[in-house]
Amino acid sequence: MVLIIKMVCFNFYFSLFILSYLAEEKQFDIFVSYVWTVPSAEEANGLSLSSKPYTETGGCKSNMKMQSSEGPIEKLLPQVLEDQWGYRVCLLERDILPGGAYTNDVVLTINSSRMLICVLSAEYFANSNAVFVLESGVKALLQKSAPKMLLIWTGGTSSSFTQPEPPLPKLVQRALKVLPSLQTSTDTSPTAIRSFWTSLQKAMPAHGARLASQEN
Repeated sequence: MVLIIKMVCFNFYFSLFILSYLAEEKQFDIFVSYVWTVPSAEEANGLSLSSKPYTETGGCKSNMKMQSSEGPIEKLLPQVLEDQWGYRVCLLERDILPGGAYTNDVVLTINSSRMLICVLSAEYFANSNAVFVLESGVKALLQKSAPKMLLIWTGGTSSSFTQPEPPLPKLVQRALKVLPSLQTSTDTSPTAIRSFWTSLQKAMPAHGARLASQEN
């Protein structure tokens, strides 16, 4: 009996230690939440990387070396954040294993990330798992355990979209109106593309250390 009590106490304090550690040293820089969408004809080409997103280095802007690439924001966003800007990114389908503790793992990962980015679309709002991530992020933000959130509205969606059935949680509905957000555009001109990536760069958390490749 004494041994069991000691083990329970050890597990309890070990869990507190882990949570305290994660609060000080975040496991991920950015948690990216999205649902793959089927693009319309006018959105088929998606965004482009050929306009070379910027990075801030020593107070001045310099071009990152990038290969020309086009595709939907759900594909390009993780590539830019990880490969070009050097952030530690968490993707649900890659970094969180499904299972009995899946929802707890999602909440813990949100709280151990410096930022949550939700790529919003009609498919996103129709997916209960995605809405759960969004709602969990809002709750974490209200509890001051997650520092930043950013919404990226894709092509045909915006904060004035028609509510899905069943309706989104009230907390999420209110958050969608006030959280920081960016809007992708079907305009594929270099100016519009550069404007999006530059605005995204400015919204990112301060870079801890490593910029990918540091412009060899």
